[in-house]
Amino acid sequence: MSFDPIIALGECARELALFAAAGFLIGGLDDLVIDLIWLARRLWRRLAIYSRHARANAASLMPPANPGRLAIFVAAWQESAVIGAMVETALARLHHPDWRLYIGCYPNDPDTVSAIERTARGDPHVRIVVGDEPGPTTKAGCLNWIWQAMLTDEAGIM
Repeated sequence: MSFDPIIALGECARELALFAAAGFLIGGLDDLVIDLIWLARRLWRRLAIYSRHARANAASLMPPANPGRLAIFVAAWQESAVIGAMVETALARLHHPDWRLYIGCYPNDPDTVSAIERTARGDPHVRIVVGDEPGPTTKAGCLNWIWQAMLTDEAGIM
C-alpha cells in the first residue's frame, strides 16, 4: 500500500475536527451549567419568594432618612456646544438635598469653561475643576483631578 497525501490530509482534518468538536462540547457544558443555575434560581425565586412577597420597585421603597451626599463627575474636553444644556438639565432636575456636579475641564479649553460658567451662574452645586495639564488627556486623568477636588471639598471647604 502506498502513501497517498490526499488521504493523509483527510485523516488529519478528521482528527482535528473531532478534537475541535470535543473542545466545543467541553466549552459549551460550562455555559450550559451557568444557564441551568440561572433557570433554577429564577424558578426558585418565583416559587419561594415572589409567591409570598411583592416585587420591590422604586415606588414601593421607602426613601432613606438620611440620603447622604451625591457627587456627579463629568470629564469635559471641547464640549462647549453641549455642556451648557447638560448643566441646565442637571440644575433643573436634581432634587437631592445635598449634591454637587463636578465638571473637569482643561486649561487650554476656555470655551467649555465659559459655557459652564454662563449656564451655572454661580450655583454652588456646580464645581468646575480645571486640571493642570493641557488637553486632551485620558479620561482617567481628568477624573483623578475631579476626585482630588471632591476630597478637598470633603475636607472642609464645602
